[in-house]
Amino acid sequence: MINYAVDYWRILIEAIKQKEGCLTLATEANVTWEPPPVGVVKINTDASLASGEFRGLGAVLRDHLGGLVASACAKMVRNWDAETSEACAARFGMKVAKSLGFNHIILETNATEVAHALNSKTYKLDYASTFVKDCHHLINDFSSVKFMHAKRSYNKVAHELARAALSKDGTNVWVDGGPLEIMALVMSDKDCIRCTDQ
Repeated sequence: MINYAVDYWRILIEAIKQKEGCLTLATEANVTWEPPPVGVVKINTDASLASGEFRGLGAVLRDHLGGLVASACAKMVRNWDAETSEACAARFGMKVAKSLGFNHIILETNATEVAHALNSKTYKLDYASTFVKDCHHLINDFSSVKFMHAKRSYNKVAHELARAALSKDGTNVWVDGGPLEIMALVMSDKDCIRCTDQ
């Protein structure tokens, strides 16, 4: 119980710090994560290459209010390059959305090359293209799909979740929530949405 209280207190303090940062940044255009339209789930994905032979994948699914509808992470024993890892994270996010029954999605990645590949039908002869092709096949499982590039600063929650994946085993999925490692960032993004709406 004490550990839970300490963790909650740490998250609350971090959210307050980030909220203060948000309030000073809110005057700039597009400085934080932007919510999807009503009825659409936005999936932010990222990959972490922080550990030699392991890769961490993160997928954060949020609604138009910035509410966390699901989050997922996976630890993979692979030695892929950054582009391949990011493409795998995009496929991972789409598979999580499909498994949870979401029909209208926007997928954002901060990997420029991956976002470009997802929006085109041309493939390179590399391993990353395998995951991009898988994403294109998964489009048929949704009513609408939009692929977008996001600045790294918009992708903080997915980035932190991908890093956290490296300390967890296998694949973890949270419905209507996520692990403690990301909750302060989620709260900060929600507060920033409120900041810009006022």
